[in-house]
Amino acid sequence: MAQDELTSIPGLQNKHCKVLAEQLHVTTLEGLVLAHRQAIHDAMRRLRPRPTLEKIAEWQDHARAKLDEAPSVQSDWDRAATFVVSFEQRPRDEGVERRLAVEQTEIEPEQPPEVWTGWDCQMICGWMGDRLAQSGVQLEDGPAEAKPDTGAAETPSEGVTVDTSGRAGAKAGSVAGAGHERPRVRIDRATLIDDTGRVDVLADEIMTSTAAMGCTLPARLAVTVTGPDPDREVHVAIRLRRPRAHGQSPEEPIVVRGGGRVEFDLSHVPVGRYDVGLLAWTPDGSGTPSVLELPGLTIGVTAASQAAVRPR
Repeated sequence: MAQDELTSIPGLQNKHCKVLAEQLHVTTLEGLVLAHRQAIHDAMRRLRPRPTLEKIAEWQDHARAKLDEAPSVQSDWDRAATFVVSFEQRPRDEGVERRLAVEQTEIEPEQPPEVWTGWDCQMICGWMGDRLAQSGVQLEDGPAEAKPDTGAAETPSEGVTVDTSGRAGAKAGSVAGAGHERPRVRIDRATLIDDTGRVDVLADEIMTSTAAMGCTLPARLAVTVTGPDPDREVHVAIRLRRPRAHGQSPEEPIVVRGGGRVEFDLSHVPVGRYDVGLLAWTPDGSGTPSVLELPGLTIGVTAASQAAVRPR
């Protein structure tokens, strides 16, 4: 029945369904809609003719249309958003390099996926909540249904809310567990440091300015965080994204116990204009994670640093 479902899509043949089922475990219309387009294209590399990304997009459009037409059981649950998380890896001389690619589907125009180094899923929860808030989804609509206390730590992925009002004179944006009061992981201070001096971007959780920042290489961003408990680990990460490009984490998340000051080295980041995000969370879910969007950052180089790297 599932294969009949898929082969009803124009151009989707049995050989395509076989690859979808065996390599991607896609056997339904909904699975086809949610599958990562590039992953389908990669899985069908041995087929001739190999379907193009445009053809795969047509298949997904047809599947989406069929799902919209199909009668469904009435439910009071509405889907606010859908995200696809791809665990990716590739061999390297020093071992295996891994990354997470996260894409929000069903939005126009199509957005490139966000990319995180490593397979640590905790930090992407805040990003997804942030995207929901930016899309105008109201996340705070009353207390969540009470749950029995099992003694297990609550993770940030269980019902997140986001306040993205981190601007001049406002508190930094934070992610809060719905219906469950947890102490918040605070991003207290952020300071941009280069050879020309240091600029406080955030002080006492308050933005010092909404104007774009600038620095020259070598440079670093110092961040001070406060955790909910002095004995618990706090993970801190930075996200850099060029306009209309993939987001990147130039370093692995930095771990501090109970909070403290960490520094992110920007010296290896290519020059250019970036959007900057900071994330802080406790991996055991004991604290409410924080997501903070800083003003734009332009990274440049000085004449001295250009001379230092110029080929002789």
